[in-house]
Amino acid sequence: MKKWLGLIISLIILFGCNPDEIVDIVAQVNEDTLSLDELKSPFSVEEWALKSTKDKKELAQDWINLTVLAQAADQRQISETSQLKFRIENSSKTIKANALIAQEFSEIKVTENDLFEYFKLHQNRYKTSYPEYKIQRIFTEDVETTNLVLEEIKNGLKFTDAAKQYSKEAAGDNGGYIGFVGEKDLDPLMWKKITELKEWRYDRVNTATGFYIVRHYQTKKVVVDKKFSEVKHEIRKEVLAEKRESIYNKLVDKMRQQTENIKISI
Repeated sequence: MKKWLGLIISLIILFGCNPDEIVDIVAQVNEDTLSLDELKSPFSVEEWALKSTKDKKELAQDWINLTVLAQAADQRQISETSQLKFRIENSSKTIKANALIAQEFSEIKVTENDLFEYFKLHQNRYKTSYPEYKIQRIFTEDVETTNLVLEEIKNGLKFTDAAKQYSKEAAGDNGGYIGFVGEKDLDPLMWKKITELKEWRYDRVNTATGFYIVRHYQTKKVVVDKKFSEVKHEIRKEVLAEKRESIYNKLVDKMRQQTENIKISI
């Protein structure tokens, strides 16, 4: 306690400030100090509020570890090499430049109209596809009939003739041809079976409404436009990226124009 009191008094004398203006020091390594504001600086107010006391202590320990290593590098004069000096200077410039860019980016607004206009302009990019299967099927009301039909087809009865003879649904009169169907058109068990069958193969499917023998004989891919609501989140990212790129390019051009002396000799 006396140690911290002495530090506070020293700071008051050194900076000539009143106690209300004292910087809240949370960690120290030799002459290097870490204030609470510095510890909080990488985080938003909301992010900092979510951090526990343990989290904050770990952050302070991380700073101490980094600082003792950096001080050791100074003691060994590693930081005096030209290569490291350049890297340190470049890192400092990167941090400053990123702060400026972040400030410019904070003014970006993406409206609903921006999103919809972008969607209309690039609508041909937002498509989805799904398979449809052209099938034949035979519907029966009991397992015995199903087994009988399977046996007769196995022994040479044409699938189309079997459908006309045994199927208990209207499509049977047409040889069991259903046409192209998608996932939304079929019972889930039948859809699963169709997707597993190779072309021209058939198999049985037991559903809650009865028994089917289904045959898959053609597949096609259906391509449709996505709805705006389906891609709005994706479009927001793309619009934001384009706005950021535009702002960055304009910012660099403006700063270069305002700089009196720029040379390159490589």
